[in-house]
Amino acid sequence: MMERLTSSNVAALQRRYFNFNDGVVRRVELSFAHGVLERRLTVELLVQDDESQDGWGSLRLEFRRVASCSLVEERSTNAVLSQGVVLVVEAQGVEVDFSPVHDEGVKSSFSVTAAELWFGAGQANP
Repeated sequence: MMERLTSSNVAALQRRYFNFNDGVVRRVELSFAHGVLERRLTVELLVQDDESQDGWGSLRLEFRRVASCSLVEERSTNAVLSQGVVLVVEAQGVEVDFSPVHDEGVKSSFSVTAAELWFGAGQANP
């Protein structure tokens, strides 16, 4: 079951998944569901899960009405979220920086801005 991310549940999401520290990006998919206004980006993660028996679980993030997306793979990779993520929820939408450690003035190598972010937990499948 998917749940919309809001300012009232963002802290609980970060706590449950340890702010995504050491998570692994398993899949990223961009789709144009119903034309330009319905750009969606789905990110599937393997993350530490405080509610899982083995300590790990899968998490699906679905960004709806994507305004911007940047993903640059060069010498370093975005596949491992060593430093977790930065989640910002505001009235006009949500911004997630999947590579939050970078020099000031240097653009993130993986970030998404969208009108909405929905999330749902699943079972960890190695």
